[in-house]
Amino acid sequence: MMVESSGSALIKQFTVSKHLYQEVYELELKYDNIHEYTIKCSNTTQITLDDDYNVPDSKTDIDSIIKDFGLVVTDGVRVNQDKAQVEGNLKYAVLYIGKGQEGGRLIPVRLDGSLHFVENVNLSCDASDTDVTCKAYIEDLTIKPVNSRKISVKAIVSITVTCEEIKNAKVAAQISEDEGCKPQLLFKDYEYAQMDVNMRDNLRIKESMSLPNGKTDISELVWDDVDVRNVSTRMTEDGLSVSGELSVFIMYIGNDAAGSVQWYETAVPFTGIIDVSGADPDSICYVGFNMTGKNIDVKPDYDGNNRDIAVELVLDMDIRSYKDSKKTALWDIYVPLGTMNKKQSDVHLKKLLIRNNTKCRVSDNIKLADYINLLQIVNATARVQIDDYECVPEGIEVRGAVMVNVCYITSDDNAPMGSVNSVIPYTGVVAVKEYDKENIEYQIRPCIEQLTASMGSNAKIEVKAVVSLDAICFEPVDFPTIDECEYIPTDEEYYASLPSMVGYISDGRCSMWDIAKKYNTTCDAIRSDNEKAERLSDSDVVPCGTRLLLIKESMQEQK
Repeated sequence: MMVESSGSALIKQFTVSKHLYQEVYELELKYDNIHEYTIKCSNTTQITLDDDYNVPDSKTDIDSIIKDFGLVVTDGVRVNQDKAQVEGNLKYAVLYIGKGQEGGRLIPVRLDGSLHFVENVNLSCDASDTDVTCKAYIEDLTIKPVNSRKISVKAIVSITVTCEEIKNAKVAAQISEDEGCKPQLLFKDYEYAQMDVNMRDNLRIKESMSLPNGKTDISELVWDDVDVRNVSTRMTEDGLSVSGELSVFIMYIGNDAAGSVQWYETAVPFTGIIDVSGADPDSICYVGFNMTGKNIDVKPDYDGNNRDIAVELVLDMDIRSYKDSKKTALWDIYVPLGTMNKKQSDVHLKKLLIRNNTKCRVSDNIKLADYINLLQIVNATARVQIDDYECVPEGIEVRGAVMVNVCYITSDDNAPMGSVNSVIPYTGVVAVKEYDKENIEYQIRPCIEQLTASMGSNAKIEVKAVVSLDAICFEPVDFPTIDECEYIPTDEEYYASLPSMVGYISDGRCSMWDIAKKYNTTCDAIRSDNEKAERLSDSDVVPCGTRLLLIKESMQEQK
């Protein structure tokens, strides 16, 4: 018997002149398959749209532009290997103050238009057999009057094309039972996030509301703003359940003798369901949405008066859901009486770190040059963007801006209505604990959850908003899997020359498995022969200073 301290090679080495191994046996492995969506390539490009638009003869001359609205709708993506052709339209609307006939009163007027575009996006991969998605949004929109009968429309549109593919990973899970060599097997459990839903669909929202008492009937609808806020999603057995709130604002010409300018603002809750094949209520959803269609109509009520407003929205929903999954994989294999040759590869998966929603409160005081003439705030609209990310010890720091437009009424007959724009910076931190900032994978979607504008002190308009940062974060899970495995029996003469027993003193760095594998025995044999090891599992590290008696596996027992 020899005594060995871990890490020391005290066993006598033999040089054997004849062949040590006689036959080679290939072991048959059994595999589990894992399907994973991965991004093959993605590219973002910016395009500039520029055009002039003539005011139709039916509309009055432009006195001043109050506010505008823009929406990008893509009609489709055509892929040809490493190029993607994106076609779509920029739909815009303008609210301006029109000059009255023969010096009459100034009235609000709406113009609608559209700019068509076709853009080729270069890709860094062959996207022919991938799932291609396209997202487009307005980075900047500027609409100005050229003269009283013409406007200039300029927009910067960002287009992102993403190509995803399904990769099938084989994970060794077991070996065939009839192997004869009685291999020792070590298994390990791995937790990862399995994407079980990846789809896009449209959600149509139809809601109606009525003007409250005290408001005149609607003669003509002049302007509308509709925003989707406080959206929550959850997976049910029936599919994806969506709920939220529509923030609706309308401006109209009243059906009274004076033809007064009226407005009405309200919030309407909504719910909807999207059919999802194989929906699992226990899965974790991460859903993005983008408004691609909007229509508001004035309807008569039960008395035949134009007091009902019908709102219809189309939301393009990007639906993904994940399940916490566990995989038991074959980590290692050996035979005490032979040599095991293995070919291994790494499987790359990801584990869900956090799924949360971070709130950022922002505020600003907007100074007006003509504040003295300010009578009333009509409404406020905003959009939010992310400018930069940074991994900090507390998590992911997000920096961006809220672009606010405030529309108001004045006492100046020459400029009865006006608006002011403001850019409000914000910073928020998505909390992530104990993460590797070099390898973290995340998606963060910003949206406006609350928005108010009020007449403040010191000739300023006070704006307050709540920005929601909807985040999901993953960390990589990499583990080796055995692709091929062959067993080479040990030469009996050589094996007989090895010590039959070894006294082992642990240095606290090796597991039971490591020790058994090195000294031609098994973990079960070590536990059977050593009381101090009885409660140690195969993967447990043997405490430092523990003394073990290691007995070489008998060749006769293996035959």
